[in-house]
Amino acid sequence: MSEPVTVWDGRERAYDRIREPAMEWLEAQGIPVDPAYRAEFYLVDVPFARVFTYTQDDQGKRHIDPATGEPAVNEPYVKILSELPPDELRLT
Repeated sequence: MSEPVTVWDGRERAYDRIREPAMEWLEAQGIPVDPAYRAEFYLVDVPFARVFTYTQDDQGKRHIDPATGEPAVNEPYVKILSELPPDELRLT
């Protein structure tokens, strides 16, 4: 796979400066922001994102992995996008 155009990771400090507009942009693309903690954006024929999410129960509470004590995660999924994030929301 090619290198991502940009990566948004909610666990990194750099994401804090774009958090609100990034969340709005993700929602507009049909990506639920609550379980998502990372998104990698690519352009290969069409724009798409690899979305990384925490595992949640029916009430939206995160599951904790008993082996690590950290939040459990799902396998990333691919979401086709109508466009890539605008330049002002791209992190390097």
